[in-house]
This record gives sequence, structure tokens and C-alpha cells, in this order.
Amino acid sequence: MEKPDQKDNDCDGMVDEGTSFVDDDGDGFSELDLDCDDDDPNSFPGAPEYCDEKDNNCNFINDSAEPGGCIDTTSQPIIIGGIQMNQTAIGSGESTTMTVFVFEEDGQTITYDWSQEDSKLQEDFEHVAVSSPTAQNITWTAPTLPEESPGYRFTVTVIVEDEDGNQAWIDDEVWVYPTSVATEFEQVDAAAAAAAAAESENGCSSSSSESAETAALFAVPFFGLLALARRRND
Repeated sequence: MEKPDQKDNDCDGMVDEGTSFVDDDGDGFSELDLDCDDDDPNSFPGAPEYCDEKDNNCNFINDSAEPGGCIDTTSQPIIIGGIQMNQTAIGSGESTTMTVFVFEEDGQTITYDWSQEDSKLQEDFEHVAVSSPTAQNITWTAPTLPEESPGYRFTVTVIVEDEDGNQAWIDDEVWVYPTSVATEFEQVDAAAAAAAAAESENGCSSSSSESAETAALFAVPFFGLLALARRRND
């Protein structure tokens, strides 16, 4: 049996483990440092006091009896920004990736449950769309549609849950069509556009030049008549 004497009493290669000399839970405090529960890394002098019926900060006062109160551990996880989809419309048999971002005030581990119970998928297609229903990031694969199909709208649901059993959920929709859905805009040929603009500009210049020439033809006789009239008056 190991004793707090700085010796390896049980010959296991470790000294004073499980005794008051050693920080057994790795929170930086041993029993000699007034750690009141050296098996719980959340309990040590100065630790935050949670409403969990434990003396987290080792001051011999629990939860609501604490002068400053305790931190509520029943907060619900919050889904931020809904379901993030790489594409919201895909073709028959194609895939898109989805994820959710969750804020959990208590810093607890979140579990995920992506629903695969869309009635259209189950009844009409007998298709499993979700790759890993308990992962944060999933791949959603569309069923194969008949060529004459107008397309279908499917509902995707995810439920998130923290360690205390508090839940939040959200759903969204993804459209599936018989053929692939374009994901990029058609690029405009910059050189062709520039050439067309230059040609248009030159055309306007040519028309302006022709108009100027026509005006000159009318102006010459006009000034000639004006000069003749002056001579008669003289």
C-alpha cells in the first residue's frame, strides 16, 4: 500500500500516488494544497462554484449557499446560424456536406443526431441519405430520381444535446433535381467584351463624323448666300 512518504511502497514505479502528497486529478492541487476532492479535476481551491451539489471551490459551502451564488449548469445549447450546407440544391444521386455550430455556455461536450426519417426518403425511395448521423459534419446524398421527375424537396433535421440532457434542434430543406445543378456562373470573355465595346465606340465616332460632314455641306451654301445678300445691300 502506497504511503505519503516519498517512497514507492507498492513497487509500481510511481511515488506517493493516491496519497495526500500527489495531485491525483491533475488540477494543480493536492490534498496538502487543500484540494477537497482530489479525484475531481473540477474541484480545487478557487474553482468556479457550479450548481451541481458539490463544493467545487473547496470552501465548505455548496451551491446556492455560496455568497456569490453558483453557476447554473442547466443552460441549453444554442445552434448558431442554422444548418450550414455546401449546396442547397443538387442533382439526382449527388452529395452535399452539412454542419452546425453550437454554443454551450457550460463548455460541455455536445452530441449530434441527424434525422434520417424524412417520409419521402423512406416511403418513396427507401434511401438512407445521412453518412454519419452522430457526427457534427455529415455528407447528405440524394436519392436517384426518375428522369421525368420535377424534383423533390427534402427536410433535414439535427438535434444537439449537452451532457445534462439539454437539447436544441433545427431543420432545413435541400432540393433534389433529376439533373445536375450548376454551381458556377458562366464567365464572360473579357477580351470579346472589350472588342465589342471598342467596335461600338468606333461606330459612334463614325456616325459623328458623317454627321459633321453633312452639316458642312449645308453650311457652305448658307454662308455663300449670306455673303451675296450683304453685297446687294451695299
